[in-house]
Amino acid sequence: MAGIDKKFLALFLIIISIFLIASVYYYHKTVQEDTSMSWVDFRVYYSAGAGLEADMNIYDMGIEYFVYKYTPVFALAISVINLTAITPAYALGVWYFILFLSFTLCAYLTKEMLFFPAPPRGIRFFDIIPLLFAFRYLILINFISSYLPIQWPTFIHVYDFVLLYLLIPSYVLSLFYVSPKRRLFLKEHASEKGADKNYLIIMPLAILFILRFLVLNIDRAQVNILILLLLFFFVYYFTNKKDTLCGIYLGIAIAIKLTPVIFLVLLLIKKRFKAAISAIAAFAALLFIPCFRWGINANSKMLSDWLGVLRDTFPSEYLQHKNQSLMAAISRLFSVNSDISLLKFDGIYLTWIVVFVYAVFMLITLYAAMKKSRAPAREAELWDLGLFFLAMTVLSPVGTKTTFVYILLPVVLLIREAFRKGLTDRIINTGLLAYVSLVYLNSSDIIGNFSTTLHKYSLMTFCILIIFALTVYAKHGMTPVRPPALQK
Repeated sequence: MAGIDKKFLALFLIIISIFLIASVYYYHKTVQEDTSMSWVDFRVYYSAGAGLEADMNIYDMGIEYFVYKYTPVFALAISVINLTAITPAYALGVWYFILFLSFTLCAYLTKEMLFFPAPPRGIRFFDIIPLLFAFRYLILINFISSYLPIQWPTFIHVYDFVLLYLLIPSYVLSLFYVSPKRRLFLKEHASEKGADKNYLIIMPLAILFILRFLVLNIDRAQVNILILLLLFFFVYYFTNKKDTLCGIYLGIAIAIKLTPVIFLVLLLIKKRFKAAISAIAAFAALLFIPCFRWGINANSKMLSDWLGVLRDTFPSEYLQHKNQSLMAAISRLFSVNSDISLLKFDGIYLTWIVVFVYAVFMLITLYAAMKKSRAPAREAELWDLGLFFLAMTVLSPVGTKTTFVYILLPVVLLIREAFRKGLTDRIINTGLLAYVSLVYLNSSDIIGNFSTTLHKYSLMTFCILIIFALTVYAKHGMTPVRPPALQK
């Protein structure tokens, strides 16, 4: 098996086992008579894509109690990749496969960034494969094809064949290949502390720590794993100083769900203005793309309806016990409408409390990210990004447990730091143990209806705050290890 990355292959087998078991179980639980789906979020995406094709208002379709809360371009993507051309049951199976590939790529990028960093290099051809995929489905179909001759469909078929059956499989297979030059580099630095020999222990542990949230995303057929992949590409290119690509991936993520917009703040305080401009440009371009199919007026109407849906969503969910955002936690403790409130506030007073707590939390995040660390610059950047992943998760107005999958990066960083210190740091060890114990204990399968009470008192929010506090502590008290790639 010369040239094969055996460690990543072993991790891949763990990931495929999780997804295969969970997907098969939830597929049979979800699909009804091979034509319809029960209560899963993917049905909203599927119906929105089909609604666009039928010229319906996707933000007011009356699909039972489902409301589409994403941008028009995401519904357009579901439509033009032909998911709506097959039955909902088959489309759900394809979606599970997309989520599996997305998480596999997240694991690969984590390995590249945290465990076996290579010397800085230029952009490889394989790095732009995901962008070629996006180019095919969001531009070729909706813009260029309208202005080209009748032979254009033939070119599209050739493009599809090369992309889907040659380039993308080659891209996936390349994840398991280690070039002779890279293998020699890793061998030369295998004895150095930055090489992280515990990779095959740390990564499975990190997956275990977020497994409940990962499986919940498979159960709900949510889009968060795909967004996590886009953000991991953003992190990868951010740490490799490829500002244009890093901004493009961030812009794509924001165009699906607005919460990653918080990373623009990080780009500004780090003076990565080129990346910030790239992200804003990519976001704006994606919002504009549906104009080529429906016109400017229709697209403007859809964007207006989308913002209206978001405005209506927050008041209806801020007291729900399943909402584990910081805003919901504050509201349940201080709202006059809450049955567990400590103090009764309403209207403007409650709003100011939320604003104050959010401002304090954001100031702590900014201070921790801007304060210099003893770690090398690339390591410090990863910790700063971890802080913003946590801030994005906890500051989102609607924070269901499916969104907690975003904490993968800081969890991996913390477990790696614990191993680097030989498991002697009592604060990190105790904090991680408390986090994982509370996350898995707070389940109705274990403690019954008492789980609802703990959710009302925001125990899951508290778990994320534990990881946030540990990340701040670890960044500024970490062992100053220089990754081998940065020593040269």
